[in-house]
Amino acid sequence: MGHPERQPPSAPRLAVPGGSNPTDPSLRPVLLLRWSDRVTGARADMLKCPKCDRRMVRRSHRQGLLERLYSVFLIYPYRCQLCAHRFLARQVMTAGNRHREFERVNVRFPVSFCSSYLGQKVQGEGTLQNLSVRGCALSTVNPAPKGSFLRILVSFSEAEAPIEIEVAVVRAVETSRMGLEFLSMRPEEEERLRRLMEALLYGRAR
Repeated sequence: MGHPERQPPSAPRLAVPGGSNPTDPSLRPVLLLRWSDRVTGARADMLKCPKCDRRMVRRSHRQGLLERLYSVFLIYPYRCQLCAHRFLARQVMTAGNRHREFERVNVRFPVSFCSSYLGQKVQGEGTLQNLSVRGCALSTVNPAPKGSFLRILVSFSEAEAPIEIEVAVVRAVETSRMGLEFLSMRPEEEERLRRLMEALLYGRAR
């Protein structure tokens, strides 16, 4: 009689963190993988966000030793481009711009901006050049200084009111261009921005 065939050991149960801290109370067990599982070879655009249930995700940067260990099992972090949820998934690495966690879409929308806090005197208009759910770049003849906090109005349609970003911080400034990160939005405005981004991303994929 031959010896019974040995089965490979099971991989550990994985929790998907909002960040890289394994003690985060928001951890949720969403994957149970085995060594015998085969990599499917699915692209990132086939993944579905476990929070908003939409297929608009992008590879994220690995954070900490734990996520680097996960990558040994072909498990990588992803970020939803619509709701910004971060999660882990067992997928094949895909090509793309890994320097930016949120994908930018090239657009040409008129924008206006002003100081979001008293004591700052900044006001102007410009043209949005690219947009994501967490930031944008715009061209303007009077860019605000780096570190300024601005209120942004994005006029994306004549039939709808502009999307309002209550607080955005200027992260980069060139001659006639600003790079901004969105810090604060009302929930209803954030949902409008997500719907706009979904339409733009789906439209570009066609």
